Amino acid sequence: MLCSKCHKNEASVYFKQNINGEVREYALCPQCAAEAELGFAPLNLFGSMLTQAKPKTDHKRCTLCSSDFSEIKKRGKVGCAQCYSVFAEELKPMIESIHRGAKHNGRAPEGYSEKRKAQNELEALKNELRAAIESEEYERAAKLRDLIREKEADND
Repeated sequence: MLCSKCHKNEASVYFKQNINGEVREYALCPQCAAEAELGFAPLNLFGSMLTQAKPKTDHKRCTLCSSDFSEIKKRGKVGCAQCYSVFAEELKPMIESIHRGAKHNGRAPEGYSEKRKAQNELEALKNELRAAIESEEYERAAKLRDLIREKEADND
């Protein structure tokens, strides 16, 4: 894990900060920990962290591993499973270009393909419903809504 302060070196000092129920976790490299005087004056360290409420970068960061998208692009790997959710918009075009799409087209276990086909049809109907609502075609939207409800009841 990279240092929370310099974002360059490997972190080796970890600590949590809990202020009024808001928990923040920090990972520091030895140099940044020495600058913060962690071993000698913890009050100064926490005082400096209090003034630094948010990271100085404006980049979106993963809440679990603290990776940002530029790091993911540079490494070619996501930091953790949650990165897929946090960076979904950014990762989707990359994944589609690498894998020629973002949907699985290969073999599936027996009985799964029928279930997946029903899910795909339901998803397509929901997309149609959104489009009908956006284009203010409310009669068509009502029919699609009823059809969606009917298919969802059949799947249960």
